Amino acid sequence: MKIILSRKGFDYSSGGRPSIKNGDCLISIPIPDFIDKVPYKTLNNGGFVKSVLNAFKGKKLNNEDRQFLGQMELSYCHPDPNITDYFNLGEEFQGSIGLTRTPAYLKGGKIEIDDIFLFFGIFKDVEEKTIHYSIWGYLEVGKALCPEKMNDLQESDRIELLRITGNPHLINQNYEHETGNAVYIAKKNCCGVFKYNPELELLDNKGEYKHDCLKKNLPSIKGRGQDYVLHGEAAAKWANYLIETFANKKQMN
Repeated sequence: MKIILSRKGFDYSSGGRPSIKNGDCLISIPIPDFIDKVPYKTLNNGGFVKSVLNAFKGKKLNNEDRQFLGQMELSYCHPDPNITDYFNLGEEFQGSIGLTRTPAYLKGGKIEIDDIFLFFGIFKDVEEKTIHYSIWGYLEVGKALCPEKMNDLQESDRIELLRITGNPHLINQNYEHETGNAVYIAKKNCCGVFKYNPELELLDNKGEYKHDCLKKNLPSIKGRGQDYVLHGEAAAKWANYLIETFANKKQMN
């Protein structure tokens, strides 16, 4: 089993600000994107934007906040990973993540069934200055469509997978030029988001890794690296502990 630590959501270079922390709720904002042409306001039939607006309700807003909220109403996004059923697919929904390049530190291997994605990002409460480098979601791989398998995928199979995942990486005309395009689909009921807890934070107050399995494997996540791979029993045990302890049962798929 491998653990893929994957940076997803708004940050200062993709979106221009952190995602939202509202109490114990971590709201990862999908990055802006005009290729997929999916409006933020359509996610969860408007429920996603409503949750963002609620985080700002009653708070003192600055010009940056107002601009951001306008973006939520008017702009397009890249809805990936989709682990909370952005398109209200219901019982048939299966979470997924699409990638266009092979993660660093994969050591020549492939992402396979039973591997686990842990999604992390930077978060900030609206009225606080503290930045949280936190894990916010997870996906346990049940189907691995590596680039070679994507190239061989029958059109009928692609349409069916798009129907149950809504993943934009399955839309050929948008990603056919990406030679590394791949999609990883969750096992049923094996993806979701976490309620915030300090144990989900990757860095201590000195900006150093809090967990031994990270210290031994990774460079600083404060750079632009996006996907890292952790190997070994300690990493697997840590990932499973986080899922068992902090997964938000109300939002699990």
